Amino acid sequence: MTNVITFLVYVVAFGTAATACFAAVYRAGWLATDEACVGLRALLVTVGLWSVIQTLVFLAPSEPLMLSLYLVGQAVGFASVGAWLYFCSAYTGRSLHRQSRYWWAGLSTYAVVSTVKLTQPIHGAFVDTRLATEPLRYLVVEPGVLYWSFLALAYGLAGVGFYWLYELFARTERSTKGFALLVASTALPAVPTVWSLFRPRQLIPMHYEPLGVALFAFGALYLVHPTFFELHAHSRYDTVDTE
Repeated sequence: MTNVITFLVYVVAFGTAATACFAAVYRAGWLATDEACVGLRALLVTVGLWSVIQTLVFLAPSEPLMLSLYLVGQAVGFASVGAWLYFCSAYTGRSLHRQSRYWWAGLSTYAVVSTVKLTQPIHGAFVDTRLATEPLRYLVVEPGVLYWSFLALAYGLAGVGFYWLYELFARTERSTKGFALLVASTALPAVPTVWSLFRPRQLIPMHYEPLGVALFAFGALYLVHPTFFELHAHSRYDTVDTE
């Protein structure tokens, strides 16, 4: 019975995250500029797909299929970092997302990282995996050096976007406490992600970040939406345009 409950908790959690992301895609069109809208929608779609894939990993009937889905999810998840940076740049009034040098650097980095991840069955240098049956059937991931390197890179790049947002909060005279707390909560799932890698018997080793992004999307677009939209409008007239 415990196995069934644990299984349902994970499936429902990531299924709900996917639903929240896809449901928020339309409302993201209310942003004042097309660029910020494109960035947020790209983030929502990539994280929504990532959540769907995470859910399918639990439903997969065999270990090879679980591994294949996991690796595809890893590639899609890394793409969400680029979407996040694009959104943060456009939302905060920067122009970095328009500059070709950053596009080429981003695409090149993504190509290298995703190639290494997707070719894991060939070189075996990214992670070691095995099938566990308690507390339910799931893929145990034992990260290698490349895994930690890519994870640090993803967190470092995502941190740049967080810095841009909080810099915008500091420039405005409006009260942004609610939205700032919501942005902070987006980063919280990094804790169970890392924890699960060291304590797989306490948490299933996987990426929990989609849950944070889904919370951010739902909260920004439905709960603190006046601040979210007004702050973006404010950034358009106080453009930092940082190189």
